[in-house]
Amino acid sequence: MSAGRKLLIYILVGGYAVFHTGFTVNALVWAPAADTNLDIQLQIQQTHFAVQLAPEASTIINIGLTNIGDTVWRSNHIYMAEVLPTAQKNYPFILTDQPDWTDNNQTLSYVSTNQDVPAGESFNFILPIKAPDQVGWYRLYFQPVINDAIINRLLRVDLEVGSPPQKLAVTTAKSIEVSLANQTADLFEGQFKLAHLDASTGRPGLDTPPGKYTINQKYLDVWSDFAQMRLPYWLELRNEQNVFDGYGIHGVPYHNVVSNNYIEGKTYDGFRYYTNGRLYEGYDFIGTPFTQGCVVFSLADAEMIYDWAEIDRTIVNIM
Repeated sequence: MSAGRKLLIYILVGGYAVFHTGFTVNALVWAPAADTNLDIQLQIQQTHFAVQLAPEASTIINIGLTNIGDTVWRSNHIYMAEVLPTAQKNYPFILTDQPDWTDNNQTLSYVSTNQDVPAGESFNFILPIKAPDQVGWYRLYFQPVINDAIINRLLRVDLEVGSPPQKLAVTTAKSIEVSLANQTADLFEGQFKLAHLDASTGRPGLDTPPGKYTINQKYLDVWSDFAQMRLPYWLELRNEQNVFDGYGIHGVPYHNVVSNNYIEGKTYDGFRYYTNGRLYEGYDFIGTPFTQGCVVFSLADAEMIYDWAEIDRTIVNIM
């Protein structure tokens, strides 16, 4: 497993790409414990926003969040983290409120509430935005931070400032580059890397075949007759001949089990992990080749990829 996750961002100014190098989120500081993303469960009403502003004009974005888990979200511990290094003098995009800085040069926008958010409750996160003084198209990504744990969901803001001469292409190619040797995956929009993630591919004898694939279908959860397990955040892969060979991308597979036979949070046989009525196989083994041929991610990463990837417009290169 890697010590941290690197996230990158790019901005298009007047039709030209301005690339910002990434920062690494230190796992000891930011990454939640193994089951935190299971405890902190949320629904996001909208993940993509298109905003049009005059140069230096301001607005707010309302992000609807619902706590669908069992953990209370603590007041003053709910933020939106901007996925880019903002400690640069030439960075042309700012928030209207004064950002707080972390050692990772990550901007946090604090939620304006002094009340906890209990399970089942919803509220609007108000994200204030001020446009830069340069005409152009800008794309930014944010991630929720709840109870001081980064939640692996990407919120995208496409900002049109003034009347730029060249429109931001809405068909920007998305791709996932999977390394069989390193057991990792990189997410790209065009040539710009958004994330570097741990992944798991097929174990010896059930090797994941290299090649170029396209995401053809998306399902939140499917049953696999071959694996005899449920596969969350399923993305179906078709090869260059547009044939589905049984391979896909998904989160850690699981069985629904009778809870009184298992103890919450306990690992069984060194490989299976029980939580919330589900027995996950390979939960703590992401980053090693243990699957039956599919490309498998942690539940949090799989959910993020599921939300970000687009049918017929996301290429998966397995090398």
